[in-house]
Amino acid sequence: MYGLVKVPAKGSFVFSLKTLLLGRGSYVASAAIFKRLSANGLEAESYHVLDRCIHFEILQNVWDNIERGLCLQPYEVELIDGK
Repeated sequence: MYGLVKVPAKGSFVFSLKTLLLGRGSYVASAAIFKRLSANGLEAESYHVLDRCIHFEILQNVWDNIERGLCLQPYEVELIDGK
């Protein structure tokens, strides 16, 4: 179901969002690297978690009154080897 990738001992992950699909509002985000994907709905054991540590706000022009809300964000991930 999910492809496994061997991760080098040193390196970094870069997550890129080309377009941010969020409506006006204040948001709190979390980021984590988990050892395995949990299939039972419980939080899996993690390597590192930034739990609700990323706070940001989306503003819109005053004339733009369309309520966009929250939706799934398309993203790309790059693994950079730290050799």
